Amino acid sequence: MTCPAGASRPCWTLIRTIRKCTGMCAWISMACLPAGARSPSAWSRAAGRASSPASGPYSCDDASLMKLPRDITARLVWALDNLLPPALRDARWFARLFIAPVARSRTRAYLDFKARAPGMSAHEYAAAYRETAGVMDRETDLNRPCADAIEAALTGGAVLDVGAGRGWLAARLSERCAVTALDIVTPEGRDDGVGWVQGRFEALPFADDSFDGVVCAHVLEHVLDFEACLAELRRVTRGKLIIVVPLQRPYRHALDLHLNFFPWPEAFLLRARPGGRAHAWSVLGGDLYYEEDAAKAQ
Repeated sequence: MTCPAGASRPCWTLIRTIRKCTGMCAWISMACLPAGARSPSAWSRAAGRASSPASGPYSCDDASLMKLPRDITARLVWALDNLLPPALRDARWFARLFIAPVARSRTRAYLDFKARAPGMSAHEYAAAYRETAGVMDRETDLNRPCADAIEAALTGGAVLDVGAGRGWLAARLSERCAVTALDIVTPEGRDDGVGWVQGRFEALPFADDSFDGVVCAHVLEHVLDFEACLAELRRVTRGKLIIVVPLQRPYRHALDLHLNFFPWPEAFLLRARPGGRAHAWSVLGGDLYYEEDAAKAQ
């Protein structure tokens, strides 16, 4: 590739570098995908297909990017986090290349979200999630190791699922626990033995020490007031508090509405400040699994 006439050499060098980095990330990202999801034709075939209940949330039968399980998309995030230069990753025009084909008419809602979020009221915040509902079309954001760990930790009693989404985890836990599911936008027509409540994460509508177990998976990266939400989670917990967050570098524009970022476990722990609380954490499938036990003194 030669420098075009009239183009400055530094500028052309930058363009070549960007193209190489983009190509490398694309190659590695596609290498992370299951074989059936690597061809553009496979993505096109899956674009309008509803996910099959029989396939489950960890199946790769559906090759649509927004329906791929968290176990797969975590690998894509790793490639973008570690191989894409920040100047390119945070560029609005570059983000549009990935967001527009999926979000379509809602592209601007994603691109402008972080700029608008600091001034949003609770009503506007909920409206942003209603506007983008349906773009992310998988049953759960949990990867398999985290889901298994949660089910192993919560084996009975009263359990609260904060930020329950479509209710996949709540339904699973309801087989052995009395589950209450809360979110700012609740699904309609659910009949799965789960008690649904619409509410704000910063002001949970429950008394102190109401639940034997509280789980908050893939929620705290979205909230406007991290400290207030965490304080509420601890307030209503009399037993185990389980939190799952993605280990992800900051993005200015992305196909998620994240406001808080935790590139490594210590970044979360510095915000959570467990202090003397009995706690443990581990990295499972690329996400941080964190657990506190209010019933135990450290």
